[in-house]
Amino acid sequence: GSQVKTDGEAANRSTSAKLVRARELIRKLRNAAMNITDVQALAIANAADLEDLRSLGTEAVSACIEEIKDKTSPASLRILLIKITATLSGHKDPQLGQALMAIIADTTDSKSVRMQALQWIPQTGDKCAGTTILQMLPNQSDPDLEFAITRAMRGFKVPGSVDILKGELADEKGYLIRIAALHAVAAQGGQEALTVLQNAVASQ
Repeated sequence: GSQVKTDGEAANRSTSAKLVRARELIRKLRNAAMNITDVQALAIANAADLEDLRSLGTEAVSACIEEIKDKTSPASLRILLIKITATLSGHKDPQLGQALMAIIADTTDSKSVRMQALQWIPQTGDKCAGTTILQMLPNQSDPDLEFAITRAMRGFKVPGSVDILKGELADEKGYLIRIAALHAVAAQGGQEALTVLQNAVASQ
């Protein structure tokens, strides 16, 4: 019995050591991101630290989510961490799903961070997210966010969504929005979606 206990304690120690290390790395990355606003430049300049963070695996996820949720953290770092966390957590992490939905719903948050959250929300396995995102679509006045929401809907099957998505195929919508809408409608499946797609193709 004592051997099992020792193994358990060792595993806990290893997990908490990894969490401490993850927080250290994130602090370092945050300092770097204060001066580097471009996401790609930040990733290139800090490739070794980001690789370290990835190597910690799922133990780093909670530290990453804390930073993603922190609106005082530089947008470039939050954008990078959303992608890293979505890939680390094996795509099905309710904590990450909740954090991303909070960002998506917060109109005061950085647009670039919200767009990154929309890109990765389908990967978190949060089925309810599709309904919430869909409800945001008709009132969206920013074309970039409208595109990001429409694109995200490819990853969800939401009953009754074809009717709303159909509106994104209108002539006055931008080309990218219309393409995203075609993919999103196709992902819904069923006869109604097929009819909308056929009509859209016929009217080209």
